[in-house]
Amino acid sequence: MRTASIVATGRRWLSRLLFWRRPTRAQAQAGATEAAAEDHELVFGLAKSRVPSVHQLAHLSAVLSPKEKRWVRWWMVVAVVAALLLIGRWSFRHVSRFPASGGTLTEGLVGAPQYLNPVLARSQVDLPLTSLTFRGLLKLNQDFHLVPDLARNYSVSPDGKTYTVILPHGLHWSDGQALTAQDVVYTYETIADADFKSPLATIFNKITVAAPNDQTVVFHLPTAQAAFPSYLISGLLPAHLWSDSSAQSFPLAELNVKPVGDGPYRFQSVTKDSNGNIKSYTFVRNPNFSGPRPYLNSIVIKFYPDDGSATEAWRTNAIDTFGGITPDQLAGLSKRGAVTAWPISQLTAVFFNQRTNQALKSHDVREALALATNRSPMIDQALKHFGMPVFGPILPGYIGYNPDLQRYPYDPAKAKALLDQGGWKVNSQGLRQKGPQQLTFTFTTLDEPTYRAVADRLVADWRAIGANVEIKYIPVSRMQKDVIRPRQYEALLFGQVFEADGDPYPYWHSTQTKDPGFNLAIFFNKNIDQDLQDGQTQTDQAKRIKDYLDFQNLVAGDIPAIFLYQSEYLYLHPKNLQGIESKHLVNGSTRFSTIESWYRQTRLSWGKKK
Repeated sequence: MRTASIVATGRRWLSRLLFWRRPTRAQAQAGATEAAAEDHELVFGLAKSRVPSVHQLAHLSAVLSPKEKRWVRWWMVVAVVAALLLIGRWSFRHVSRFPASGGTLTEGLVGAPQYLNPVLARSQVDLPLTSLTFRGLLKLNQDFHLVPDLARNYSVSPDGKTYTVILPHGLHWSDGQALTAQDVVYTYETIADADFKSPLATIFNKITVAAPNDQTVVFHLPTAQAAFPSYLISGLLPAHLWSDSSAQSFPLAELNVKPVGDGPYRFQSVTKDSNGNIKSYTFVRNPNFSGPRPYLNSIVIKFYPDDGSATEAWRTNAIDTFGGITPDQLAGLSKRGAVTAWPISQLTAVFFNQRTNQALKSHDVREALALATNRSPMIDQALKHFGMPVFGPILPGYIGYNPDLQRYPYDPAKAKALLDQGGWKVNSQGLRQKGPQQLTFTFTTLDEPTYRAVADRLVADWRAIGANVEIKYIPVSRMQKDVIRPRQYEALLFGQVFEADGDPYPYWHSTQTKDPGFNLAIFFNKNIDQDLQDGQTQTDQAKRIKDYLDFQNLVAGDIPAIFLYQSEYLYLHPKNLQGIESKHLVNGSTRFSTIESWYRQTRLSWGKKK
C-alpha cells in the first residue's frame, strides 16, 4: 500500500510539472475546493490508464498552487535556454564557415606602372602587378620554402651545374595558347641578352638553357650555384607573342601594358586620364590558370601620385587595401580596417667604417657600443612594435640562421666597465677619452621618420656610456650617391635587403667592399670569404648550413656591425579579407604570391571547421 501511495503521489506531481495553464476567470470564482475535487476526479478517476492523457493534462493548472506555478515557469525557462545552448554548441561543432568565391578587391598603389613584364619589371609598382598575371617555374610557399609552381618537379646534377625542370602537360597562357618548354627557353634567353636590359641579366648571362622536348627544360651553369633555384621564381613570357620583338621594340610593346600571362589573374582593362597616364587596372580570374582557382572574382589596382593621395583614398573607402605604410602613418589609418604585418627580408644594422675613424678600430669600443644598444625600446617606440630584434647577419627563415647568436645582450654597466678596462676614461666633460684620443664619431642615416626615431634611441644609449656622437641625416635621394657609393661615413644606420635565397655573399665578402658591392662594413676576413664562397657553391644543404654558422660566429666575434631588427611590411585591408596569412615575405612586392587563397566571402557548410 505504501509503495502504491508513493507511485500515485509521484504521478500526481509529474502531471503537475508537465503541464501548466492559467485558470479562467470562471474557474477562479467557483472556489478552490470544489474545482480541485472535480479536476482530481477528472484526471485520475476517468482514465483506464494511470498515466494522464494530454486532454486530461489540460485541466492540471487548476490543481497547482501559485508557488508551484512560479516554479514550473522558472524550470520551463531553464529548459528552453538549455535546449538552445545545446543546439548552438552542436551547430558550432558541425557547421563551419568556408571560403566562397566572389567579391572584388581594390588596391591603392603610389606611383605609375611601366612594365607589366617579368623580364623588365623592377619597380615596387610593376613587381606586384606581374605577380598577379605571371608565375614562374618555382615559388616560395607560405613557410618560405621553395616548391614547384608551374613546374612538376626539378632535379640537380651531382656537380651542381645542371638543373632539369619538368613541366606538366596541359599548361596554357591566358589567351588559351599552350605553354611549353620553348616559352621558358625564350624567356631566359631574353633575360640573358644584355641588349634587352633586364635587371636579371647578370644572373643568367653565363647560363645556357635548352628544351629537349615540350615538357623538359635544362639549365647549364658554368659553376655550381646553390641559390640558382630561387631565381626560377621569375615569371615567364609567351614566345608566340614576343618572339618577333627586337631589343629596341621590346620595352615599347603594347603587351607591357596589356599583358598575356600564366598567373591566377588575367588582364581585363586599363583606364587612362586625358594625358594618357594610367589610372587603374582591372584583372579577373584566369580560367586557364594551372593552380588553385582564386576566390576573388577580380582585382582592381588604382594608382596615386603620392602617399597623401593614397591615404585619403583609404580614408574615403575608394580603395580596400594599401600597403607599405610606416608605423607613424598607421596610427591615423588603422581604425577603418585591419592591419597585417608581414616580416620581410630586410635587416637593419649599424655598420662601422673602421678606415675613417680611429676610435672605431678598437674592438673594446665596438663591443661596448653593442652592449649599450637596447633594442626593446627601439622596436616598441620607434617602430611601434612592428619589428623583430636580430643579432646576426642571417635572418630567420633563411638557411643557416642561428637563433642563439645573442652574444652582446643589453648591459650598459658591462659596457662602461669594458671601456674603463680598455683605458677609455671619462674626462671632465663626461666623455670617454684614451690619452689624447676621444671616443667621438659621426653617425649617418636617412632623413626619414623611422630611421630618425631609431637613430635618436641609439645615440641616447651610446651617449649614456660616454660616447660623443654627432648625427647626420641624409635625404633619401642623396644617400646612394653621396654616402653609400663613396663609403663616406664613420657609422651608418642602413638596411640590407635580401633576395629569396638569402645569400649573404653580396654583403660580407671582401670583393664587395667597393661600389657596386654592398659590404657596408668594408670588412675583410679570409675565413669569412671562404665560408661565403663555399656556401654559395655548395649544393649539400648540411654543409652549406655549417659554412653559414661558422660565418655568423666569425662576424659576431669581430663586431663589424651591430644588428638591430628585421623590418615588417604593414598592409591595411578590410576586416573581412581572410586567407592572407604568410610567415614571411621577401619584400612588399611579393605580397600577392598567395593571392589564390585570399577571400572576402564565406559560406556555411557541414564539415570540420577549418
